[in-house]
Amino acid sequence: MTQSSRTSAVQVLLPIPFKDGFDYLPSGGEVRGARVLVPFGKSHRIGVVWGSGPATCDPEHLRPVARRLDASPLFAEEDRRLLATVARYYHRGLGETVFTALPAVLRKKSDVAARITRWSLIPGASLPERPGTRQRLLIALLSEGSKTSAELKEEGISGDVLRRGEAQGWLTREAEQASPLRRCTPTTTPPVLTDEQQAAWKTLESNTNGFQPSLLFGDTGSGKTEIYMRAMEAVLNRGGQVLLLVPEIGLTPQMLRRLQNRLDGRLAVLHSGLTDHERALAWLAAARGEADVVVGTRSAVFVPLPRLQLIIVDEEHDASYKQQDGIRYHGRDVALIRAKQRQIPIVLGSATPSLETWIQAVEGRYHLLRLKQRPTGAPPPRWIFVDLRTTPHRRRLALPVIDVVRQTLERDEQVLVFLNRRGYAPAVMCTACGWLANCDRCDARMTLHQGQHRLICHHCDKHSRLPEACPSCGSLMLEPVGEGTEQMEQVLAEQLQPYPVVRIDRDSTRRKGSMEKALEPVRQGRPVVLVGTQMLAKGHHFPKVTLVVIVDADGMLFSADFRAPERGMQQLIQVAGRAGREMSAGRVLVQSFHTDHPWFSLLSDLHYEQVLAALMEERRPLGWPPFGHLALLRWESPKLESLQRCSSPLRRCAEAWSSDKVQCLGPVPSPMHKRQGRFRQQMLLVASDRKALHHCLDRWVDYFLNHEEGRTIARQLRWSIDVDPQEMS
Repeated sequence: MTQSSRTSAVQVLLPIPFKDGFDYLPSGGEVRGARVLVPFGKSHRIGVVWGSGPATCDPEHLRPVARRLDASPLFAEEDRRLLATVARYYHRGLGETVFTALPAVLRKKSDVAARITRWSLIPGASLPERPGTRQRLLIALLSEGSKTSAELKEEGISGDVLRRGEAQGWLTREAEQASPLRRCTPTTTPPVLTDEQQAAWKTLESNTNGFQPSLLFGDTGSGKTEIYMRAMEAVLNRGGQVLLLVPEIGLTPQMLRRLQNRLDGRLAVLHSGLTDHERALAWLAAARGEADVVVGTRSAVFVPLPRLQLIIVDEEHDASYKQQDGIRYHGRDVALIRAKQRQIPIVLGSATPSLETWIQAVEGRYHLLRLKQRPTGAPPPRWIFVDLRTTPHRRRLALPVIDVVRQTLERDEQVLVFLNRRGYAPAVMCTACGWLANCDRCDARMTLHQGQHRLICHHCDKHSRLPEACPSCGSLMLEPVGEGTEQMEQVLAEQLQPYPVVRIDRDSTRRKGSMEKALEPVRQGRPVVLVGTQMLAKGHHFPKVTLVVIVDADGMLFSADFRAPERGMQQLIQVAGRAGREMSAGRVLVQSFHTDHPWFSLLSDLHYEQVLAALMEERRPLGWPPFGHLALLRWESPKLESLQRCSSPLRRCAEAWSSDKVQCLGPVPSPMHKRQGRFRQQMLLVASDRKALHHCLDRWVDYFLNHEEGRTIARQLRWSIDVDPQEMS
């Protein structure tokens, strides 16, 4: 028996790519799933204890754990099992997977303060006579009410500015107990269910034990949320916890209001709009079992929940559930893994389910719960197609459409104008020589943001000033090309005075609470025009919106990505579903240069099942998902010659590892060859058998980690594996 096999060690996970743990000598009392401080190199790092056993190396090289940070585990046994499964499925290191599940604060700090500091203006105090820029901003913010240090930091207010105001006698602070939970108190009476809702609810009510996946396929406005509410109430009455996943932060405010007015329990919220400190407090409260309902975006799927009895994934089809960097997990798919391991029911809800989920339902592996009728009795919206080839238009808005918008407003109704391009214009061109404002870090055009007088790349976020003259020929004839939401807002405001036009996109809603404030006139029921991107396309309930205008339907259907038709149809149906949700009939005006496109004919009948059937027939012979399985390998480097030099050995491996079950296609340049200053290549693995696909991916990981040729390539290139990719770019 060797000395290393006799020496006991603890396995500690660190956020190191493709590493499953490091051995340390125990200091005594280490708990699996808890954090510790360990020496690593010349510094100390936070790690998570994952196991114990005989040391795997010479004990003389082992160093002891420096300090225990948690008295009890952050991750229980079932949480550790989930994370280990995710690491294996997505072919990443266990350490980086576990740290992806931890809130950012807990990765860096030993504890989280349970108290927060709130700042206020002192009533009657003399304000600075000549305030600086930051002081003016601070005074304006606090004039709206007190703010926490974290909220002010988000607005760019530093601690020095706050302490200076306090010393000058016009600013005061007080510490208060931080509470990450919101109390829900039932104040609304549950509505009477329709026959369809009653049937769906009875099915869910009878399937409370074991792994029971259900697809709640409900047309827009058909009352899916009410079914969610009933299911959550039943779980809370049994003393359980519920995890509700939503695809975007923009969907949470309206959902939270409904939950708080309906449920009886404590609610925790987790999304990117919170500060790191707020997210950590909510995460810890949920992990301790103090939260009864957790509402969050995709990363919330990892939150430890000791009493978890139900998972709901709203808008399950949404691409936002897919992480596009780091560990490229899919929130919906991880939720399914978690529900199966915990043997609990899971509900996937959508008006436009993904093809992968749909085939599981039609083949009987998921319960199919269908809702077609709106509880209000309102008919589905009527589709009207506007042919831009024959209809006069100004800045891509047909003149007859503007007339219909004005008539709708004059009837005291509301209008939603959908254009999924933010900014003023997607390109700027010199009309004298043809120069285009391109990003020098990406193969992409710079988008004009007129309000900021800036050019911004939406792929790498590079900002530059709008030149006064053409950099190529010196001409002053620089013109915007195309339309974005900022320009559409301007056009409509000019055409529709005195009616207000409200723009909702990522630029207009950056500040915390700005979206809620912008939507206030909509909730008040005033005649208003909403102009927005996909942030408005799903989940929102606007009772007085009776008209939806889709400015550019063509851009939603034509793409090199095989998923483009599915995504485009989903988006069209989702945004159309904002119209006529109460008693008034809704209309959808679809502008297109291709009104005779076969996909549009399916929309007229509003049968999404026909869309799904057409998609299945298109993909089945090609072996595309859900009839096959994909993985995307990507390589990137700031030096093009590095990519070119490595192409031959990578192609040789692909040819050697292709089989009758797995095809390795590539490597080829990515559709966007240069992005964020790096040149990119990719290889697509297409498999008829999932097990064979993962075996092939294991060979690729082993090649890069353990073979000299692969290690040499890995030192020159940054590489990644994307299992079940949702985007080919």
